[in-house]
Amino acid sequence: MLWYFAYGSNLNLRRLKERIGEWRERKRALLEGYRLSFREGVADIEEDKKGKVYGALYLISEEQLKKLDDYEGKKYTKIKVKAKTEDGEVLALTYYMKEKKKFRRPNPLYLNIVLEGLMEQGYSDEVINQVKRIAEGLE
Repeated sequence: MLWYFAYGSNLNLRRLKERIGEWRERKRALLEGYRLSFREGVADIEEDKKGKVYGALYLISEEQLKKLDDYEGKKYTKIKVKAKTEDGEVLALTYYMKEKKKFRRPNPLYLNIVLEGLMEQGYSDEVINQVKRIAEGLE
């Protein structure tokens, strides 16, 4: 079993369940030293010493990770990160866009999937509004 840090559409419980099935455990988590961006209309992260990315950790199997690789592997590569939870730091894998393309606003349907995921994870209106501003290119 391993921890996977989700920050985009995989925050959405229904969406991730469709992709990999049930996970063993889930925790809200924060990734510091990165910031959220939208490239080609989809979520990505990039290094930023002062940045924070709000997400979730899922405890998944190697088989489930392979399913994610099949889905995310075209545009993304895996990297190891340390995510903060209420219980402390957790070493996890996440996906990072291989080729950094230009910012492009996400379509409303995709953005709503991401925002719904943030709400399901228990994030505040302040965090949700911040992600909306990032999606509009205002942050």
